[in-house]
Amino acid sequence: MNHQQFKKLTYQSRVKYLNDQLTQGIDIEILCNTLEIQTNDLINQLAAKGYVLYGNRFMLKEEIDQLTNHDVSQGRNFTNAIDYRKIQDNTNEIQKRNQVDKESTDLPSMSTLLERIEKLENIVLSGRYDMQVIIDLPDAKDVMMSSRVNEVVLKEWRVFTKSRPEKAKDLVSEALLRFMG
Repeated sequence: MNHQQFKKLTYQSRVKYLNDQLTQGIDIEILCNTLEIQTNDLINQLAAKGYVLYGNRFMLKEEIDQLTNHDVSQGRNFTNAIDYRKIQDNTNEIQKRNQVDKESTDLPSMSTLLERIEKLENIVLSGRYDMQVIIDLPDAKDVMMSSRVNEVVLKEWRVFTKSRPEKAKDLVSEALLRFMG
């Protein structure tokens, strides 16, 4: 799937696609590079919709709360969600190792691994770290805003926006929206 196809999906479909890929063992960083999205941008956008990267999948925060409450109610006393997550991560890691030992044929082929390395190498060598930003703004009319900005920041902003495919007003709006949480 490419960036444009991913961008057209609903959030639920995005989460399903990501979870399918993550359960197949694809690393989140490699997945984001393939989709041409910065990992932090993806995680922050899904977090804004209530999804959290938990272990090797995205889940709604309420689902995670239910899991932790279920374990506490069964006599397992975790001091906090971090303790629970560490235990879950360790369990998942052990299960993965056992699965690999039992079914070594499920490992990616050498050509697949080489292909992934080549893609990452091309990204590094091209110096292309500026993945495309997903603009996900509410439908509303544009209004005028005026404010003072640091002169050095403004100069860098002008250089930055000239090299971007997105409109400067959309980048500012998206940045403000993300900053407000």
